[in-house]
Amino acid sequence: EWMTAWRLEAFAQWKKMEEPEWANVHYEKPNFQDISYYSAPNKKPKYNSLDEVDPELLDTFKKLGISIDEQKKLAGVAAPMPLVNIDTDMIIPKVFLKTIKRSGLGVNLFDEMRYDREGNEKPDFVLNKTQYREAKILVAGDNFGCGSSREHAPWAIADFGIKCVVSTSFADIFYNNCFKNGILPVVLPQDQVDILMKDAEKGANSIIEVDLENQTIVSSDGEVFSFEVDPFKKHCLLNGLDDIGLTMEKEDQITAYESKAAQMFPWA
Repeated sequence: EWMTAWRLEAFAQWKKMEEPEWANVHYEKPNFQDISYYSAPNKKPKYNSLDEVDPELLDTFKKLGISIDEQKKLAGVAAPMPLVNIDTDMIIPKVFLKTIKRSGLGVNLFDEMRYDREGNEKPDFVLNKTQYREAKILVAGDNFGCGSSREHAPWAIADFGIKCVVSTSFADIFYNNCFKNGILPVVLPQDQVDILMKDAEKGANSIIEVDLENQTIVSSDGEVFSFEVDPFKKHCLLNGLDDIGLTMEKEDQITAYESKAAQMFPWA
């Protein structure tokens, strides 16, 4: 009710305002009482199963090496990074925070540890080694992602190609930002992280599997570790939903509300 009263008061004030007369500007005066506007997003087709998807599209994904089930299950090389307290400034230094784009930051991931002052790669850094350049999983030390709350940190990790980070603990803000950017942060006990860290040190000879649907991690030796994940965050990752995607799930309700609001408040 207070919103309606506020809008009516604003409308009354607006009616008292005089439109300025601009020199050499001629146009048909609009009747603002007739105006109602609503910009709806383009509707995308919704599928109940992969059987409804165009086979040619699925074939294209296959040729590109993109797994349709990657959001459910991920298998790949894991890079070992046992250093504790890796903060967000180490993940992506502040000099790279000027951009608001999520893409392009992967090349600067762990920049100060990865390159020397001349911009040359340090051959002893894990992600510069041949066997870890395509790593999809990162096994890290305790308290990963601490420090400032920059969302550029998960942006850089995701842009590099890492889809899962395993540690004994994460900073809260970084942990939540990972889910919003398609990264699965997995918390395991120290002894299990140690096993996976040793496994990751095998390089390309070790393929670790992360099964989000069943909430398990399988080492290259077949050891299975279970992990916990919030059901809502799990739902978002499995369905590729970010904040905008979650909003678009309510598209029909939003459309109905906006249509009703446009009729009730044509001046708004």
